[in-house]
Amino acid sequence: MKNTTLLILLSLLIISCDNKTRTSSSNSSTSSSSDKSKYESKIKQLEEQNNSLKQDREDREDREDRERNNSKQSSYTEKKKDTYYHSCVSGCVIVNQDGTKKVKWKKKCGHCGRTENNTHNDYRSGGTSTSVYFCHKCKGKTDVRITTTRNRS
Repeated sequence: MKNTTLLILLSLLIISCDNKTRTSSSNSSTSSSSDKSKYESKIKQLEEQNNSLKQDREDREDREDRERNNSKQSSYTEKKKDTYYHSCVSGCVIVNQDGTKKVKWKKKCGHCGRTENNTHNDYRSGGTSTSVYFCHKCKGKTDVRITTTRNRS
């Protein structure tokens, strides 16, 4: 809007300059040259104002773009981590879990209560895992079931 008003003023100034030079043709050439230089300086001044307005508009648009990009980036940085909860349904003991996908567990006999010497390290993201444990002490078989749930916070 401001740019169009400046352009209109500039065109009016040029038109008035032409009219004055036509009417003042009887005047001396020194006065017309001084008028001409005044008009040229005025035109330069208006062009500079127009350029500064353009620059201000571009700066404002750049600033708005940066603010939009910053708001998008902040939403990415605010992404919350998922926590995982591992639990034994039957036939095992959880040795260690820290809220991540990593879990350490041992198989356990459901008949005599003996635990296996081996520790299993798994990375589980969700669902249920099943297997069978054969106890060497009592010769019994036990179903082993581990479930993992993901909590979004």
